[in-house]
Order: sequence, then structure tokens, then C-alpha cells
Amino acid sequence: MRFQSFLVLARTDADEGPALLAIRLGYVDQTHLTREVQSLCGMTAGEFVRPITD
Repeated sequence: MRFQSFLVLARTDADEGPALLAIRLGYVDQTHLTREVQSLCGMTAGEFVRPITD
């Protein structure tokens, strides 16, 4: 569920940065977000968001 929310926020609020997105989504910290994204899609949060925001 948080991952789905991350996808939405990454598209709409990409300028916020991963640390603020992580907090807004209920992750403990940016590292927690990064680990979860990597385990679900095999990329870091930055790698995943880059094509969305370009």
C-alpha cells in the first residue's frame, strides 16, 4: 500500500525529495523507503523515480 502511494507521490511531488516522501508515507526513514522499493522492483527509489520525472 505504501509503495502504491510512493508511486503517486513520486509522480506528483517529485521535487520534495525521498526523505520527505518517506516521512509523508509512514516509513521510518529514507533508508526504509529505499529498501522496500528495491525489494519490490529491484531498483533504488532514485532509479525508479528518475524515468517518471524526466
